[in-house]
Amino acid sequence: MQGKTKHHKGLRRLLLAGMACCTAVLLFALWQLFSIAQGYLAARQEYSTLQAYRPAPGGAPGQGDATFTTAAPKALVEINADYVGWLEIPGIGLSYPVVQGGNNATYLHTTFSGEDNAAGAIFMDCESKGFYAPYNIVYGHNMRDGSMFGGLHQYLNADFLAENPTLTVHTASGESLQYTIFAARRATADDEAYRLDYLRQTPASNEEFCAFAQRVGAGQGYYGILTLSTCGAAGGADRVLLHAAYTGT
Repeated sequence: MQGKTKHHKGLRRLLLAGMACCTAVLLFALWQLFSIAQGYLAARQEYSTLQAYRPAPGGAPGQGDATFTTAAPKALVEINADYVGWLEIPGIGLSYPVVQGGNNATYLHTTFSGEDNAAGAIFMDCESKGFYAPYNIVYGHNMRDGSMFGGLHQYLNADFLAENPTLTVHTASGESLQYTIFAARRATADDEAYRLDYLRQTPASNEEFCAFAQRVGAGQGYYGILTLSTCGAAGGADRVLLHAAYTGT
């Protein structure tokens, strides 16, 4: 009898321990989900607030016309000295400031305003020579809520790309650069698009770069190519690349 009682008590202890363990795991998972949600919300709020500083034609931030003044860029540089321009893709409602850090890890988990956040910032490759260079790469996270570069995958649909080819960069010096998106594709981290000598524009790479531009579909008469890069899936090794040709101001 006593043996059975001890056995039942032992089983009950194991059951209670198991329940406690499951509860702890559940609470930890809920805490993680809450933290992720809070991070998404904080990033959305920050970048929503920054829209008030979006470079705008006609002079004042947040308004529109065709000739840009330096009022908005100056305000953004005061917030972050690494500010290099503002990227807009109306087809997916994308509108973000762009920064360039000393290395490509600087803004992976740091927002434009300097906050620690998984959303990070939209950033130009540290090897890029600026938006006026023949070739540039700009990176952004593929966020699950569709923010940052989370909408780039829509351009993998040829019909969507054909209907929404417009991309605009407003530079830190106050000019507006117009691009036409001509290709979107899946790639790997060792894709030719990431070649450093293309970004550095070494003389030996010029011919190879021109051949690369034709392979990805740039055609003739482009002044420069801008590549946008994001992860193809959360935690995945693949990439989604968007290629756009600079067509003028």
